[in-house]
Amino acid sequence: MSIQIRVVVALIATLLSTPGATQSTYPGTLEELKADVLSRAERERHPVNVYDPAVIREGLRRLQGKTEDEWADAWMQVADEYWAEAQLQEAAGDLQAAMQNYQTAYRYYVLARWPTPTSARKREAYDKGLQAFYAWDRLTELPTEVIELPVGQETI
Repeated sequence: MSIQIRVVVALIATLLSTPGATQSTYPGTLEELKADVLSRAERERHPVNVYDPAVIREGLRRLQGKTEDEWADAWMQVADEYWAEAQLQEAAGDLQAAMQNYQTAYRYYVLARWPTPTSARKREAYDKGLQAFYAWDRLTELPTEVIELPVGQETI
């Protein structure tokens, strides 16, 4: 193998092995990111158009960096609080309040994995989001039925 081909193969291998958890796609500073997200929440703009700006402010206070895992950590902390409150409310029989908090937890888990679950913490947020959705769904009048289909060696 020529030296040029080896260099290209080594470069590709390095790029593919770089963990997403340490990457940030936001071009500005952390403070600029926080200001942008808060501004979007206050103007009800995607991806934070359905979120309470006061809670967004709290999540941004927890955001310590621009990596994917730091993003996921900040919003999972917010979501976990709603999840815990929903569990207490459900145990106490306040199902309407529990449903509201499960739904809110789901939304913040979605924000934690936004835009896609490309790191370990974002995948964890995705899984927790599914749990929150199913917890909310099981309390509704007409719960969703999960259907799994075999495709090759896997199930979707």
